[in-house]
Amino acid sequence: MKRLILIIAGGLIALNSCREKTGKQNCGQANENAALVAEKKDLVAGNQYSKKDYLAALEDICVEDNGVFKNCDELFGQDGSAYFFLIIPKAGAQTWYEAASKDLKGPTYERNDSLKAKIQNIDKDKLSKDFDVWVFYTDKKYTKHVGMDAAYNIINPHTTELYYLRSGKNNWKKLETFNVNNDNEVQKEIQWRDDFINKATQQSNQKRKNDAAPLAVSAAWNGKYSAYFSYGDIAGQNAGWALDINITSSKITASGEGYQMAFSDELSVIERASELVLTHSKHISGYPSGQKMNPEFILIKDDGKFYIKSRWISEDVITKPAALGYPIDKADL
Repeated sequence: MKRLILIIAGGLIALNSCREKTGKQNCGQANENAALVAEKKDLVAGNQYSKKDYLAALEDICVEDNGVFKNCDELFGQDGSAYFFLIIPKAGAQTWYEAASKDLKGPTYERNDSLKAKIQNIDKDKLSKDFDVWVFYTDKKYTKHVGMDAAYNIINPHTTELYYLRSGKNNWKKLETFNVNNDNEVQKEIQWRDDFINKATQQSNQKRKNDAAPLAVSAAWNGKYSAYFSYGDIAGQNAGWALDINITSSKITASGEGYQMAFSDELSVIERASELVLTHSKHISGYPSGQKMNPEFILIKDDGKFYIKSRWISEDVITKPAALGYPIDKADL
């Protein structure tokens, strides 16, 4: 402890000396001492960092309709280390996506390809300025070379480390570690990663709710949308569930209630001509499955009628969809 106090005091003296002297050598020494003090503080706090350039392994990246960028497939570096990147705009995933895709033409996949190219063209040293970047990293000592089609596999047991990019391309802070002891724990690791991604996405989209006033959606969409999805006769009873979506100028909610169905979620929105892309923003109650859906709903308007698409609607329902989706009724609130 005495040594640490002396180091901190020495750093402060060196910084003060740097202000009084103009020599570059003296100032440089003061900066080195200040960096040493900061490093010592991190060691006392138990923080761990990595200076590796993980971004050198960042190749193909895919974007989802909520502005979240992730690996398209499994990614292995040249040395065999495994990487899974998560990149989310600091302005808020949904807010950034709406602004960045506003003037892009063509179907969704073409717009997303343009956004993906935009991310990949950013200088790696500057990426952390406007984007939060994480990497799930598995060292090469936990992978095995298996061939050309699948060059490497992760072996068990292994350890995966989660890092956050603080600045530049080689200033990473270690956040978490997950140990996989056997094959049965691989799914737990995947759930750990998915839970982190979902939480980071929700927190990012929450910025839109806190920073923005009215939702960016035309008033013509405001109203209550209702539909019923039937499973037919189950144990002598007519089973099914009801869907309600309420849209106002400041809030959008969706709820489902019925046979093996109960959920209530708050949604964010992207308006595209004749459709609304409704993405999960906040889980209110019931089943939390909606937070894993990207998007959670797509509401379509055509010739005065409305249609809905969603992974909440299973193939087991006997209600048949039209070409644009399942019919849904609209009423004024």
